[in-house]
Order: sequence, then structure tokens, then C-alpha cells
Amino acid sequence: MRLKGIVIAITGGGAGIGRACALAYAREGATVAVTDINADAAAAVAKEIVGNEGEASSWPLDVVDRRSVDAVVEATVARFGRIDIWHNNAGVSTMNRFVDLTERDWELNMGVNAMGTFNCSQAVARHFIARGGGGRIINTASMAGKRGNAPYLATYVASKFAVVGLTQAMAAELAPYDV
Repeated sequence: MRLKGIVIAITGGGAGIGRACALAYAREGATVAVTDINADAAAAVAKEIVGNEGEASSWPLDVVDRRSVDAVVEATVARFGRIDIWHNNAGVSTMNRFVDLTERDWELNMGVNAMGTFNCSQAVARHFIARGGGGRIINTASMAGKRGNAPYLATYVASKFAVVGLTQAMAAELAPYDV
């Protein structure tokens, strides 16, 4: 129970890696705020955590929509008293030949993966600083964010490079606040 007493919010927690992380956090004793653009999927994961004697709630979250992000941060703090760790996990990928990619492909990948990470990180960092500092932000990236050698994934690669760069810049700037 290494995470007993810790409140963790995770984006994209309704399926895949996010679901696995949410369940793992709960097994380690964390209280989990499960968020996902698919409200039913988030609710199912929260229900599974509660069914295993954990503590969880769920909220629908569109990470691209700043109002949605702010509302979830506020709701999580109202429900659990605070957020200790925020895990940006929501993500998408568009697979297509570079010459066939559309602006929509670019906007979707950069929107969810990069802008979503920015929106959530900024909102929760403001929460951490306002309460006097302290907190953690975890950003799920990809090896594609460190190496660009992934054919047919140009928009995904670019968005994950953005996540890695943003994470490094945030670490430097937020360190004085113990974030």
C-alpha cells in the first residue's frame, strides 16, 4: 500500500494504459479520480476500483476543452480535498502516410496529446502552487517522443516530442514549488 492517502487523477483512465494505471494506483492504496472523454468507460473503471474496496470517482473529461479541465480539477479537489498526483495519459494516434496526412490529423494529435497535456498540467500546477506547493505531474509520452523513426506516425511523433519538451520545461520551472 505504497500510495495510501495519496489522491491521483488520471486522464484517459477508461481504457488501455490509463485503465491499467488507475487499477494499479488503487491496488497500492491511492484514491483515484478516473477521467476520460468516454464517461461510461471512466465510470466502469471507478466502479471496479470501488468493487475491490478502493476509493474512486469518475468524471468525463475532454482534455482539449479548458473549461472541462478546470471543472474536473475543481470537482476532484471538492470531492477528495486535494490532488497529490496528476497523470496525463489521454492520447490518440493517427496512422497515415506523411503525404496523405490532413490538417484534421494534425489538429487531433496535437490537440489531445500536446494541448491536452498542457491544459491539464497548467490547471493542476496552479492548484499545487495555490495550496503552497508540492505535487507531481506524470506525463505519458512514448519512445516516439524521443526518436522520430516511426513511419506513418508523423503527427503522433510530433505531438509526443511536444509532450517530452513540455515536461522538461515544466520540471525546470515548477521545481521551486516542489512540483
